Amino acid sequence: MCTVSAGPDGNVVATVDAIGGNLTYSVNYRGSTLIENSPLGPTVNGTNLSSGITISGASSYATNETFLSRQGIHALGTNNYQAIQFAVSQPSSGASYVVNVRVYNNGVAFRYEVGGASTKNITD
Repeated sequence: MCTVSAGPDGNVVATVDAIGGNLTYSVNYRGSTLIENSPLGPTVNGTNLSSGITISGASSYATNETFLSRQGIHALGTNNYQAIQFAVSQPSSGASYVVNVRVYNNGVAFRYEVGGASTKNITD
């Protein structure tokens, strides 16, 4: 399953896929490749959670808000992005997590949400 999200102005496009069971991402800007297919995913407690995976349950959302800046040269900050989140599972370890991909007009951000009550040591 391939997931794609574009920034609010449509110029930045992030693609996440499970090519051969390996979590990858790429980024394009105005149709030109900025980042070719590259590995994506964390290593948690010594287990690489980016290989042998499946992607499911993608959903998209967007945010466009301004807020008072606490410091810096601008009085207001802007948080404007298009996003997609999806579940990732790795049957061999029994692990599962959620990946959030936010695409802004000038960049891309990734966030991993690894559940469970135990302590997690995330190294990648």
